[in-house]
Amino acid sequence: MPKDTMKILHIAIRVIATASLLIASPLVKPSSATAATSASWAQPGYDAAGTYYNPAERVINAASVGKLKLKWKFPRIYSNRCLSETHGPLVIDNRVLAVDDWLTAYAPATGKRLWRAPVDLRNQEVRGFTSVGKLAVVATRTCGRPANPDAAIYAFDATNGALRWQLRDDVTPDLMLAADGMILFAGVSVEGAPQAMYGVEASSGRKRWTQLGTAERQLWPSDVVAGSRVTVRHSNDGADRSDVIDIRTGTTLWTAPRNWDAIAASASGDKVFMHDYDLYEGTLQELVHAVDARTGVVKWTARHNGAQAATDGRHLYISGWDSVISCFDTATGKQLWTRDTGLTTWQPVRAGGLVWVPRWYTGRMPLALNASTGAKLTVSSALGNTQHIRAIVGGHLYAEMGSSIGVFAP
Repeated sequence: MPKDTMKILHIAIRVIATASLLIASPLVKPSSATAATSASWAQPGYDAAGTYYNPAERVINAASVGKLKLKWKFPRIYSNRCLSETHGPLVIDNRVLAVDDWLTAYAPATGKRLWRAPVDLRNQEVRGFTSVGKLAVVATRTCGRPANPDAAIYAFDATNGALRWQLRDDVTPDLMLAADGMILFAGVSVEGAPQAMYGVEASSGRKRWTQLGTAERQLWPSDVVAGSRVTVRHSNDGADRSDVIDIRTGTTLWTAPRNWDAIAASASGDKVFMHDYDLYEGTLQELVHAVDARTGVVKWTARHNGAQAATDGRHLYISGWDSVISCFDTATGKQLWTRDTGLTTWQPVRAGGLVWVPRWYTGRMPLALNASTGAKLTVSSALGNTQHIRAIVGGHLYAEMGSSIGVFAP
């Protein structure tokens, strides 16, 4: 064999051997982990559609659920004990963004603090936390529920925590959504006042549209965006209906025949799943409708108690107060499987071929189910003290545990 050919073969063998060692080394993540690490969980429900589905997760799966360990944790409760729900965390560009007394960024693998935003939130109650583009947006109001709360919206650069803009208002945000470069806020100006909604341009913080409710016509947006469409329920006006509006303009696109509440949408935005109470087979029951988000045409209706949903496009997973989680075919509405969890369930989360189902009481293990069959898997005992699962991304599972958020990984 010619010498040049032998030299090329020896080089090729050394390259292959080196690559094999790198793949086998515990210091280098396999390609699946690298792919998962580059993913984000940029909004509370993973995306604006509220799918609670991370299609990029490859590390936390059926083979690793029994091996999860607590790697680190960070606080989720204010030091001044200002009443507030947990918001986040969000994971954006390999940074864990969390709100406690400040907006803080951590390294997901180690918990090392990367930066802290320059706004002190200790005397404010966080009412919403989401992101749009490269902005992390925090909505707050003064602690203590004063008669005239001082509400504020802060937009931070998600890469370094710099404050990009802030908006002061007398409308306290009770709900915040972000999609298509817009942020929708809904709230009240004083306790007992009618609900108001307004749309803000994310890049500048400028208000682009406003809708004001009345005592007879309250406005209650759902926390799901189907494309650019937001479902807004009405109350106290006797109309028993919902309008679907464009988040960019606030204009009504179509009106639902009943007071529907959007609980999830397809990632593409073409289909939205609506929760409803109505007569079904002669009795008043909880229903879910699969609706064409563009036209309002109902594709199918199924019965299920519960309004907490996750969807991976082909399947819709619904859980609720009666301890049952069920899986439906999103194309036909056919129930594919159902499982009684034994306890009231919280928001399901879909990732890594699994559906995670947190259960009501602290100390009760969350369930990890095969997403296709509903079969139960054995979960690591390290998760025994967790409540809500907030995100599964980059090979890490983020779950509430007492006054902290625990970060788990195999």
